[in-house]
Amino acid sequence: PTPDIPPEDRMVTITPGSLTVPPDALAVYTCMANTVAESFEWRFILNDPVPQNAQPTSLNRLTSQLVIQGVNQDNAGTYVCRANFSDGFMEVGLAQLVFDEPLRIRITPFPEARVPEGNRTQIACALDCSCGGEIQLTWRRGGPDATLPGSAVVEPSPSGRTVSLIFESTAADVAGEYECVVTRMGSEPAFLQVSLVVE
Repeated sequence: PTPDIPPEDRMVTITPGSLTVPPDALAVYTCMANTVAESFEWRFILNDPVPQNAQPTSLNRLTSQLVIQGVNQDNAGTYVCRANFSDGFMEVGLAQLVFDEPLRIRITPFPEARVPEGNRTQIACALDCSCGGEIQLTWRRGGPDATLPGSAVVEPSPSGRTVSLIFESTAADVAGEYECVVTRMGSEPAFLQVSLVVE
């Protein structure tokens, strides 16, 4: 049958539009057209075939599903669902898969920074994973009072994947434990501690 909706009003949507998936889990996307389609095609990152662990299935003339089993890093990216109509027109829907790699960070220097009193201190904390999603890195003081000293400057990199703890003139009273914290919506936070020794 010829689609009963003119080309300019046809829509193809994928739900969910974005998934954050842990290793070895299952991801399911559903592609729906708002009018009868001749066929559906799924592609990966615009033009590549879907990965081997991804199985596309047309449920009916309006709906298709993509099931990805045992999700791994290679599955991360953009998925495209194309609906082909009998009059030659087509529409596409887009969805994202974010691989939920466990959060890891590294600190330089580590496990301690030794600085002469009065000198400049810079301790860098960086993501040590190709983690996606909305990630926040920050510093806090170790111990029950997590408030940083007033002389501390927390400076994120433009990419947001590194954050530095800086003391322009390191005083004896700022010595102690400092903790870098990385958080992401839906994931367990990660922590790493470093000792600042003022000599």
